[in-house]
Amino acid sequence: MQKNILFLFSMLLLLTACAHPKPHLWSMPAEYPHGYLHSRQAPHAAAFLPSFPVSGSWQDLNDKKQLLQIHALATPARREQAAEDAQLGQPDAPKVFECALGKKIDPQRAPVLATMLARIVMDVETVQKSLKVDGQTRIRPYVDLKFQPCVDGQLLAKTSSYPSGHAAIGWAWALILSELQPNLADVLLHRGYDYGESRLVCGFHYPTDVAAGRLVGSVVFSALQTNSLYKNEAIIAKREILMLRPKSNKECQRDN
Repeated sequence: MQKNILFLFSMLLLLTACAHPKPHLWSMPAEYPHGYLHSRQAPHAAAFLPSFPVSGSWQDLNDKKQLLQIHALATPARREQAAEDAQLGQPDAPKVFECALGKKIDPQRAPVLATMLARIVMDVETVQKSLKVDGQTRIRPYVDLKFQPCVDGQLLAKTSSYPSGHAAIGWAWALILSELQPNLADVLLHRGYDYGESRLVCGFHYPTDVAAGRLVGSVVFSALQTNSLYKNEAIIAKREILMLRPKSNKECQRDN
């Protein structure tokens, strides 16, 4: 009886997917999905985050000391992971969470999930703009301390290090995926935390930048809890995850 119910449920999901055409997946920045949060209603980072440490202060010096230690001790494998974590923009960018999720994140099979996670990137930008763009610029570590980042940093050289947008996105992704798959919350949150640590390994951010970014990610996630579009897409995304192909531990070990 139970097997019959599961079979009927699977068929229902399949028919639902066929009845509703998959949304267009973006290939250019102009096609990137809009966020859930409107700028007039979203929280503003300048209102809830402190300013970054003043250059030469003990907090700033401690940031630099920790960053140099992390950068010096990072193994080639860890730097490679950090480089993979740095990639944003493509529909399959959240694939770095595959091993934590135990599923292969395929945007063609889970287009709503892909779109949903992409919207978060825009929401982070909306929330952090008051500090990241409109506020003062904190020079990025690899520029100030003059070392090579894990990926090309030319485009980021003149942008502010504080707060870390990547850390905010990774933490928000981890919170969302944990909401969709609560039984995997521990491992997903660990991966989300590690995603932020990759920004230190790369040399794009200081520890205080990453900590502030995680707070931004938490604020974004909290703001989404009353957003009807987010709640509706979360229901569909949860179903899509069930249909994704499993990713085995052997595959994850091989990738690492």
